[in-house]
This record gives sequence, C-alpha cells and structure tokens, in this order.
Amino acid sequence: MDHPEHFMSLNKDAISNNFPYQGNVINQGDCVKLINDQDLFQVIGIDDSHKKCWVRRWPLLTNGSPVFEIPTNQIVVPTN
Repeated sequence: MDHPEHFMSLNKDAISNNFPYQGNVINQGDCVKLINDQDLFQVIGIDDSHKKCWVRRWPLLTNGSPVFEIPTNQIVVPTN
C-alpha cells in the first residue's frame, strides 16, 4: 500500500537548479562554502520552496563524498 504523505512532491515549483543569494544566483554544480566550514562543497540539488539544498565536499574524496542536506541560509559564496 502506498503512503503518498511519505514522499516529497517533485512538482516543478519545489525543485530548481538555482536560488538567489545576496544579489547573486547559486546554481546546481557551483562550489560554495558553509558558514561553519572553510572547505569547498558542490551544490548537488536545490529545493527553493523549502530553502534547502544538498551538497557534498569538493573535490571528491577518494572513497566518495557523502551528500547531505543544509538550509540555504548556511551557504557562503567563496571569494577568490
């Protein structure tokens, strides 16, 4: 038996390829930093309607870099 309340809606408005950030646009695939971490992370997915995104450490680790969810307000665009 399916339980639709357990699944995230994949409607076009929920998932996007970019989100606005302090006058700039962050796109899927961009490298960013997190407020509490100086390492680089690659944006894997964006849910603009819920203000969250999925990132992974960049460059990729030898055994892979796990993807995790973070609020978009924790993102920092690196400067040079």
